[in-house]
Amino acid sequence: MLHRETMDRVCGDRNCKAKKYVCDEHTFEVVTRGRKFKYNDELVTQAYRLTVPSGAGAKSTSSPTKTMSKGIGRDRAVRRIICEANEHYVEPSLHAEAIELDVELAELEVEECETLHDQVRNLEMRNIVKDAQLELAKANLLQSNRTIQQMSEHVCTESHIPINPSLLNASGMDIIRGNAKSVVVESKGFFHCNVIRSANARHFAADEWPVISLGESNKEVKRRTGFPTEKALLSYVFVVCNGDIDVIKQRRSSLTWYEEWFLHFEFIWGRSLTRFIDLHATYGIYDVEIRKVISAKYKIESQALASWPKYATFAEDEKLRKPRWNRKYKGLRAVMHDMTNISAYEFTDADLQRLTYNQYYGENCFKGGIHTQLCGWHGVEDLWLGAVSDSDYNRRAGYLDKQTEFQSVDLVEGEIVPFLNIYDKGYRAKMAALRNGKQLVLQPDWAKSDEKFNRIQTISSASVASDRGGNERSVNVCKRAGFIRRGFKHNMCPINFNTAWKTWAFQSNFMFKPIL
Repeated sequence: MLHRETMDRVCGDRNCKAKKYVCDEHTFEVVTRGRKFKYNDELVTQAYRLTVPSGAGAKSTSSPTKTMSKGIGRDRAVRRIICEANEHYVEPSLHAEAIELDVELAELEVEECETLHDQVRNLEMRNIVKDAQLELAKANLLQSNRTIQQMSEHVCTESHIPINPSLLNASGMDIIRGNAKSVVVESKGFFHCNVIRSANARHFAADEWPVISLGESNKEVKRRTGFPTEKALLSYVFVVCNGDIDVIKQRRSSLTWYEEWFLHFEFIWGRSLTRFIDLHATYGIYDVEIRKVISAKYKIESQALASWPKYATFAEDEKLRKPRWNRKYKGLRAVMHDMTNISAYEFTDADLQRLTYNQYYGENCFKGGIHTQLCGWHGVEDLWLGAVSDSDYNRRAGYLDKQTEFQSVDLVEGEIVPFLNIYDKGYRAKMAALRNGKQLVLQPDWAKSDEKFNRIQTISSASVASDRGGNERSVNVCKRAGFIRRGFKHNMCPINFNTAWKTWAFQSNFMFKPIL
């Protein structure tokens, strides 16, 4: 605003980006300008005092000219009086005294001194006469200034009227072309602005001390964000930002960078604060800023999730898994798959109602896939409409293709070790796995109608069911966030909700101990 106002006065173009020079001979003035913005859904005008150059154009009387103007008739009359006074009017007593001092000084300069004592006395007398001449000149100048002041007060009845330059020149006064010295403020240039504080001053979150700062107790951090310690929280922030301090400190509001991260984690954890009105009451910013903060953090987490490998490598999985898994899955790349529901409200649209209703869960919902490796690393797939079957989701979701690509890159002694997909009984997945990189499938046995399992089938099914108990804990962790557990509500954005689902699963790997 200050730049636009200055450019408007300097070159007439408010949007000018060219370099302009304004020297201290310009005249500056203080103007009041306002800017409108929304505060608490109310249109507010904030006023500012701007110190800018006066809007003097090329033909303005405020601009310096090549020829000095003699002013209006009153200025001409005053100038004539001053000129006559300069030519004719001299105080008689002062004039006579000045002549006497000149004669006395001349006599002292031609006086012949025979002794050293006479020379010293002569020099002293000369200094006395010269001092008297200096005092006389000062008295003469004072008398002249007094006369000019009397004439100015007699002629000019208005106050703060600038004297015409020709009068200043005739009276021997300095011509001041600008008032730059009077507007200069320490540590600022000629152009500066000051906020005008209104009587009804409004409260801004930026004026308050941070609500959350580094050094919070681990108990408080766990209660509000779910992270076991503040160190774990900061470690996760460091991981998702790839160690980039500039990304960590990015802000979308008046809150500090740490407050924004803490707000994001507290909202997704959903225990202490569950509504935007609660976030506003705690952090002091409104819905628009809150949504910007959360969306920005989701974006950072999504980029980190996309940059990380989807699965742990074969070597990592074997190194980090517990020894008991090696008794059954030694040398195998095992991963457990499961499906879960995320509740949704009843849609009024008939097509959405039909596509989201699931008879098994008896509600409108979304369904998402969850995979868990034996080392404890888990992740989720995109949410689909609730009417989709587990087998159809497994075939079309695309994670089998990603597993094929991953196993072809993560070679073990130069050979491909295919994934061993451990499913629940409800999946028809053998053909889909075979078509995608000849992956293996392990699930409880099927039996024909009215037939009983034999001994081997019973032991095999029980073993698979026992191993998949750890996968159920993974499902619990992926739905542990309060924001996810409450489900999809009215006016929610499905894209942002799906992002929250995927990033929370990624985040939970850094919050809790391995689930297997």
